[in-house]
Amino acid sequence: MKKYFGLPGCLLVLTYIISACSSPPPPTPVDITTYRDLNGKPIKKIPLQNGSFEVTQGAALVFPIDMNLFHQTALSAFASLGYRIEKDEEGSILVRLVKSGWWLQLRLCYWDDEYWYEYVDSKNLNANPAKNRIHKNYYRWIANLEKNISQFYLNSPGMRQFR
Repeated sequence: MKKYFGLPGCLLVLTYIISACSSPPPPTPVDITTYRDLNGKPIKKIPLQNGSFEVTQGAALVFPIDMNLFHQTALSAFASLGYRIEKDEEGSILVRLVKSGWWLQLRLCYWDDEYWYEYVDSKNLNANPAKNRIHKNYYRWIANLEKNISQFYLNSPGMRQFR
């Protein structure tokens, strides 16, 4: 008994074989720590979900931001809240907050026209970016950073002249 595939069947089988044998290589991962635009400004991390905890926009300061002054006040704010500086680059500061049984790693990215906080990693905070879940105190920690940075920035000697 003879079976015929016909021209459409042969084309379908041939397409399947070609696509199975020539799958593209996996995409090269982007190193977010050095991901910057042409002007050197850090590019925002793309969160897994809109409105995710992964990127929190800073909003307490009037722009433009004095980048040198912002950098110094951010370092002071981190130190006052017990964060440890892990990497300090132009436009971004990577920090870690370590407590008994858990830790949190954040990146503060800033430029003269905006600043934001990026969640990087954590341990024992039940972080799940795909489901937009993290420890209930995470937003309070970001709010405390925002409050301290804005207070230090606005009360710094460089800003007092503008009041």
